[in-house]
Amino acid sequence: MKEIHVRISDDIYNYIKDYSYVNKITFSKSINYILNKVININNKDNQIANISQIVQYIKENSFITKELLEQLYSDLDFENYTDKEKCKMLKQFYNNLNIRRISK
Repeated sequence: MKEIHVRISDDIYNYIKDYSYVNKITFSKSINYILNKVININNKDNQIANISQIVQYIKENSFITKELLEQLYSDLDFENYTDKEKCKMLKQFYNNLNIRRISK
């Protein structure tokens, strides 16, 4: 363990002193505990940011995949419709999908 000397404001000193008294631990243990909490919060914030980026990436790729599949379905020309907006079977598929989601 390192022994260091640090200058802190009176407000922070009083907070740590009160925290030490209430929890019946030494001043040094209080500082260690508080610093560990702050570091853990910082790490969790970074993890949340990384997860958020991954979710955004997945969302964008899912949208692209959906668009490609719709276009592929309409290009297969099951009903002589190459425009996915006019494809009856694709609309029916989405209607059935929505009905299943509502009934669950």
